[in-house]
Amino acid sequence: MGPPETMVLQGPPTPQMMGETPSFKFGCMETSCLFMYNVDGLGYVESEHDTVHLGDLPEGVHTIQVYAVDAAGNADPTPAGYTWTIYGNTMYGKYCDTCAFTYKGATPKTFKPISSKFLHGVSGPIPIVDPYADAEL
Repeated sequence: MGPPETMVLQGPPTPQMMGETPSFKFGCMETSCLFMYNVDGLGYVESEHDTVHLGDLPEGVHTIQVYAVDAAGNADPTPAGYTWTIYGNTMYGKYCDTCAFTYKGATPKTFKPISSKFLHGVSGPIPIVDPYADAEL
């Protein structure tokens, strides 16, 4: 049998707010696998579990790569990857195109846009829907 196929089955939302724990669930196409994961190119760490909870990471773009090793010692030659962004109050202001408020204290969870501008993220523009567009005045 050949090497196992590795998958990232679940990862944190993007954007993720500072202070929230990035958690991942890995999978492989075999009954039992050992996982080797690498965060931001800092070196691979072994995990016997398919779920990993990372510690505090700084705001910015992060990438995790993971590959599975099966019981026979076969390693997946093509690691699976997942990229996400952690926002703090400082970084969020850099991604807002134009907003009608000051950025201090604003986060993606509390941001209420007054126009349909775009929030520019890692994978390109993400439309922000105007929550007041259908309101009757």
